[in-house]
Amino acid sequence: MFEWLGLSFLNFKWLRNPLKSGTVKDVSVKEVHTPDARTIPLNAERNPKGFVNNEIHTAKFGIVNFLPIFLFIMFRRVAYLYFLAQAALAYWSVVSPFSPYGPTIALVVILVVAAIKALIEDAARHREDVKTNNGHTRLLHSDGKVVETTWRHVHVGDIVEVHDNEDFPADLLCLYCQLDDGVCYIKTTNLDGESNLKIKRPVDMGAAAAKTPEEVLRLRGELHCEPPNANLHIFVGRLDTNSILDSEGAKSTSFPVSLNEMLLRGCTLKNSGKILGLVVYTGAESRIQMNAAAPPRKTGSYDAFLNVQIAIVICWQILLCIGLACGSLGWRQYSGYERPHLLFQVYVQGNYKNNFVYAIVLWITYWILLSYLVPISLFVTMEIVKFIMGLYINLDKRMMHEATGEFAKARNTDMVEDLGMVEYVFSDKTGTLTSNEMQLRCIALRGTPFGSSEFRLESAQGTPAQRLEAFDPRLASAASLMQAEGTAWARPVVVPSAKGDPGVTGAPLVPKGQSGPFDLQAGNDAAPPASGQTNGFMSGGMNGGLSDQPRGPGAERGQGSDAHLGQQLLDFWTNICVCHSLISEAHPVTSEPIFQGPSPDEVALVEAAKLLGFVFVARARSRLQVNMLGRPATYEILNTLDFTSDRARMSVVVRCPDGTIKLLTKGSDAVMLPLLRRGQDAAALDQATQDNLRHFSLQGLRTLVLCERILTEAEWREWNARFQAASSQLAGREAKVSQVALEVEQNLELLGVTAIEDKLQAGVPDAISSLINAGMKVWVITGDKQETAINIAISCKLIQHPDRLMICNADSPEDAAAMLDDLAHQARKQEDTTSYGALARSSRTGMPELACELVIDGKTLSHIIGTPAELKLAQLASSCAAVVVCRASPSQKAAIVRRMKRFRIEQCEGRTVRWIERQRAWLRWPLAPLLFLLKYQARVGVRMLAIGDGANDVAMIQAASIGIGIMGKEGRQATNNSDYAIGQFRFLERLLLVHGTLADYRLSRLIKYSFYKNIAFATTLFFFQFYNGYSGQALVDGITASFYNAFFTALPVGAFAIFDRPVRLLMTLQRNPQLYHRSESLSIAAFWRTAIALAVIHGAICFFIPYYAAANGDRNSITDLWSVGKTIWVAVIGVVTLEIMLVSRYQTKLFLLVTLLSYALVYPYVIILPLIFNAFNTKDPAQEGVGVQIFSNPNFWLQIIFIYTLTFGIRFLERAVIWLYRPNDSMVLSEMEALDLREGDGEARRERLVQLGHTQVELGHSQRGLSQSPLRVHENL
Repeated sequence: MFEWLGLSFLNFKWLRNPLKSGTVKDVSVKEVHTPDARTIPLNAERNPKGFVNNEIHTAKFGIVNFLPIFLFIMFRRVAYLYFLAQAALAYWSVVSPFSPYGPTIALVVILVVAAIKALIEDAARHREDVKTNNGHTRLLHSDGKVVETTWRHVHVGDIVEVHDNEDFPADLLCLYCQLDDGVCYIKTTNLDGESNLKIKRPVDMGAAAAKTPEEVLRLRGELHCEPPNANLHIFVGRLDTNSILDSEGAKSTSFPVSLNEMLLRGCTLKNSGKILGLVVYTGAESRIQMNAAAPPRKTGSYDAFLNVQIAIVICWQILLCIGLACGSLGWRQYSGYERPHLLFQVYVQGNYKNNFVYAIVLWITYWILLSYLVPISLFVTMEIVKFIMGLYINLDKRMMHEATGEFAKARNTDMVEDLGMVEYVFSDKTGTLTSNEMQLRCIALRGTPFGSSEFRLESAQGTPAQRLEAFDPRLASAASLMQAEGTAWARPVVVPSAKGDPGVTGAPLVPKGQSGPFDLQAGNDAAPPASGQTNGFMSGGMNGGLSDQPRGPGAERGQGSDAHLGQQLLDFWTNICVCHSLISEAHPVTSEPIFQGPSPDEVALVEAAKLLGFVFVARARSRLQVNMLGRPATYEILNTLDFTSDRARMSVVVRCPDGTIKLLTKGSDAVMLPLLRRGQDAAALDQATQDNLRHFSLQGLRTLVLCERILTEAEWREWNARFQAASSQLAGREAKVSQVALEVEQNLELLGVTAIEDKLQAGVPDAISSLINAGMKVWVITGDKQETAINIAISCKLIQHPDRLMICNADSPEDAAAMLDDLAHQARKQEDTTSYGALARSSRTGMPELACELVIDGKTLSHIIGTPAELKLAQLASSCAAVVVCRASPSQKAAIVRRMKRFRIEQCEGRTVRWIERQRAWLRWPLAPLLFLLKYQARVGVRMLAIGDGANDVAMIQAASIGIGIMGKEGRQATNNSDYAIGQFRFLERLLLVHGTLADYRLSRLIKYSFYKNIAFATTLFFFQFYNGYSGQALVDGITASFYNAFFTALPVGAFAIFDRPVRLLMTLQRNPQLYHRSESLSIAAFWRTAIALAVIHGAICFFIPYYAAANGDRNSITDLWSVGKTIWVAVIGVVTLEIMLVSRYQTKLFLLVTLLSYALVYPYVIILPLIFNAFNTKDPAQEGVGVQIFSNPNFWLQIIFIYTLTFGIRFLERAVIWLYRPNDSMVLSEMEALDLREGDGEARRERLVQLGHTQVELGHSQRGLSQSPLRVHENL
C-alpha cells in the first residue's frame, strides 16, 4: 500500500541503487572488496535488516506524490515553464492585457490532458506491481515446516521452496534439487526471451551436498558474493561451510559459486519437482529488476528542431517587445503628453515617470500579449499523436509474425518521426537477416569433405543407417567395414606429451571381438540397452586422429583407409554429442528426444547427429549418456569450460567409459586453428582445412572446428587443481578461469569441421532492395567468416557486383592505412571509368551512382578504430554502395555506428561552414548565429538505425539513433534494449517506408500548422499596437484568446495529424520506396516560409480589412473595440480552418466533422459566453452584446466572406500552380491513385504514365521537371 501513499518515489529508477544502469556491469577486483560486497549467513536467525525488501514498484506515482512529481516532470520542459510564466504574469493586472483566467485555463487543460494520460499508463503499472508483490511462494523454516507466504515477505537469507511451473520470487542460490540426477531445469523466457530449457545445479559440495530438505537445514556457513549488479552472464561467489552431514564432525570448506548455481527471479522451474534455494538478492536488487532500466533516452529529431525554433521565436518575441516598448516610450514622449485628456502627465501605477521603468513594464505587457507566438497546444498534441502512431505500429497486422503471432512493438514513441529520416541501416546477420533455423549440410574429417549443401538431412526418410548412406556413402561404407572387422574397433591410445611430441602408445582399450554385432541396415531408433552395458568403441582408443596410420587429404583409399575413416567418424560425432550445453526431453506425443539449449548451432548439430544414429540421450548429475549407432555409453563430465564471446569456444573434460580422460573442444576456426598440435603433416592438414572452410563459406554455410586432446590422469589432476583454485576466486574469477582454460586447450588434435546452413528469412532480399531504393545505405555487420558474410550479402542482394568488390584485410595499423588509401583511389578511378561514373545518375538522388562495395574484417578494424585512419574508413565507406563487416566484436559494432554518425555530422557541418565562407566578409559575422543553428540541426538530424536480435547486438542498438530488436531465437536482450521490436527483418521495410513516412509527414505538418495558426493570431495583436498608441491593449478578452488556441483550432489540427496521409493507399508508399524522406517539409527554410511568413500575411489580411472597414465606415459599421476584435478573431479562425482543409491530402469523414464542427461552434460561443457570465452576475464589456451586434450587421458577413475568399483564393491558386507545373512525387502518385479509382483500368493508366515518364523508378525531385503535369496526363488519357 505504500506506493499509493506516495512513497513509491523512493523506488524511482533515477533514485534507485546506483548500480542499476541497464547495462551489463562487470565486477572488478577492487569492487568485490568494497563494503557493498554481500555476506549472507546460511540457516541463521532471520535478520532482514540491511537488505532491501522483495517488493517492486515500477509505478511512478502514488496518491500523495502524484501532483508534485507530475508537475516536476512537466515543468522541467522549457516550453511549459514558458507557459507557466505567462499565466503567472497575467495575474499582475498592472501589466497584463488579458484576464488571468484565460491563460490559466489553457495551461490547466493542457496539464489535465497530460495527467490523464500519465495516470492511465501508471494504473497499469500499479496493477502489475500488486499482482507481482502478492504472488504466492513457500518458506522453509528452521523447524522443518514449509509455510506459504507472499513474495513481498521474502527476505535475503530465507530458504525458499519452489515447485514446477512456479516462478522464482527472488534471486536464489540452489541448495537442493528433487530429481535424482541432482539437476533442475528452468525456463528463462521472462528474463532473456529464450524458450529453451536450461540446466541448473545445486552448489557442488561433494559429500557435504544436501540430498534431502532436512539435510539442507543442517547446513551452516556463509555465502560471500558480489554486490547487486545487472550482469546476467556472470556471478561471483563463494560458499563457506563449517558443517558436513556425516559423523566426522565439522570442518570448514569453501565451494565456488557461479551463475550455474543461481536461479534468477523471473525464471520458471520446469520438469524438476521442487528445489530449495537461499535468497541472495531481492526486489529492486534482483538481476531482472537491475536490467529493467529503460534504454538510453533518445530524443526525436522534431523535438530537437522545436527546441531550436522555439528559441528563435522567443528571441523574435523579445525583439518585437523591445521595439514596441521603445515605440510606446516615444509615443508617450512626443504624442501622449500633447493629449491632456490621456493624463500621461499624471504618474500612477503603470505610468511611471522613469522612462526605463516605464519601458520595462510595457515590455512585460507586450511579452504577455505576444505569448501566442508559441503554441501551447502543440506539445500535448504531439504527445497524443506520437502515442497513436505507436498504436498504429503495434496493431499493424501486416507486421505480425505468423509463426509466433507477435505484433511489432513501439517501445519508444518519442522518436517515431525518426523512422522516416533514416540514412544508414546497420544490420546483424545471424538471426536478423537469416532465420536462425540451423541445419547441418556438410562436414569435413581431417581435411576431407563429406556431404552436400544440396542434401536436406532433416527431410531424409528411413533409418539412421539409410540416412547416413544418403548423406555420404563413404561414411556409411567406412562404418560398415569397421563393424565387419571387429578387431578394427580396438585401437591403441596415443597420448601426446605436453610438448606436443608424438607420445607413447598404451595398451589396447577394448579386447578383441568385444564390440558385438553391428548391422548398418538395421533400425537404430530403438531404446538403448540397459545402463551399465558400455562398449569399448566409446573409449579414448577410438581417436583415429591420434593413430599412426596415414590419413587426411592424401590418405589412400581401400579397406584400411575406410576403417580409419570410421574411427574418425566416431570421434567426430562423439565430440558433437558430448561437448554441448543442451538438455534432452521426450516429445509429449512421439516420445522422441527433443533438444533444448541456448545455442541454435548446438541444437542443429545434435539433431543432425540423432538423424544419423549418434544420439545424445540424457544428462544425469555429472554424467552424460549417449547412444552411438545403437550402442549406449556414459561419459563422466569432469570439467566444463563454458563458451564466452572472448574465448569463442567451448570445452569439456570427460572420462570415457574405459577411463581415458579427454578434452573435447569446438569453436570458431579463428581461435581453434592456432591451438592445434603441430606435427609432420600439420601444414598439409592445415591447408586442406582452410580449403574446406573457404569452400563451405562460399556456399554461405556457418562453420565450427572440432578438436580433442587426450590427457593423462596426472596431467588432468595437476591442471584441475589450478582450475578449481581459479574458480574459487571472488576477484577476477572470469579472467583467471580463462587463463587456466587456455593452458589445457593447447596441442589439440583436429577432428573435423561442421558446415551449417542458416537460411535467409523470407522477404529479406526484397526488403534490402527497397531500403536501398529509398536512399538508405545498408551495412551488414557480423561475427561470421568473411566468405560466409559475402555469400549472404550476395544472396540478400546487398552486393550487386561481386566482381567490383573491394576487400580490406590488414595485419598492422600501417598496412590498414595504406590499404584504405589504395582502395579510396581505386573507388575514385572506378567511378570515373565505369558506366556508373559521372554520366550515370541515380534515380533516387540525382547523384552519381555508387559503384564500389566494401568488405572489411574485425582484425583490420582493430587496427583502424581509435586511429586517424578512422576518417579514411568513413570516407571510403560513405562512397560505397554496400559495406560488409565480418568477424566484428560487439564493441566494434557499436564503434562503427558511432564513427559513421560523427562522420555524417561532420559532413553536414562542413557543408554549412563552406557555404558561410563563400559569403562576403561583411555577411559572415551576422550569419554566425545561423551557422550555430545549422550545425545544431546537423547534429540532431543525422539518423542511424541498427537492427539485431542477440545480446551481442545491444551495444550497436544503443549506439544508434534508432534501435530495432528482432524478436527471434536468441533471447530478448536486443528487444529489451531497442526502441522498436519486430518479428522479422522484412517488417523493417513497412516500418520505415509506411509508418516512418506517415509519422514524418504528419508531425512535420502538425508543427508547421500549429505555429502558423498561433502566429496568425498573434500578428493581429501586434499590428493593433500601431493604432492604439502602443498601449498594449488586446483585441479580445483573455478567455476568448485562450479558447482560440486550446479548442477551436486545437481539435482540427489533432484530427489532421492523426488521419492525414500523403497518398490514399498506404501500400503505395511501400511499393514506391523512392518517396521515402524525399521532402524537406520541416527544414528551417520551409518552416519559416509556411509557418511564419504565411501566418504574418494571413494575420495582416485578417486585421487590416476589418480595422479599415471600421475606421472608414458609416454609422452602420462595426466600430467599437470588442466588436472589431471579435470580427478579426472569427476571421482568423476561419482562415486557419480553410488552410488546414486545403493542405489536407486525405480528408476522412471524421476529420471533416471535427474541423467543420470546431468552426461552427465559434458562433454559438460568442452568443453563449455572455449568458454564462450573466448567470454568475458578472458583466464583461468584452462579451456583453457583442455577438448580437456583429451577427446582425451585414458588414460583418461581407468582411468575413471577403477575407475567406481572398486568403483561400490565393492559396488555392498557388497550390494549383504547383500541382500543374511543379508537382512532387507524392502528388504524382496521388494522381495515379485518382486515375485508378475513376477509370477502373489502373494497369492501362499506369502504363500510359510510364510512357510519359512517371514511373516509380524514375520518380525524382520536383526540380528535375516532369514531362507533363498529372492533371494534363489525366486529360490525355
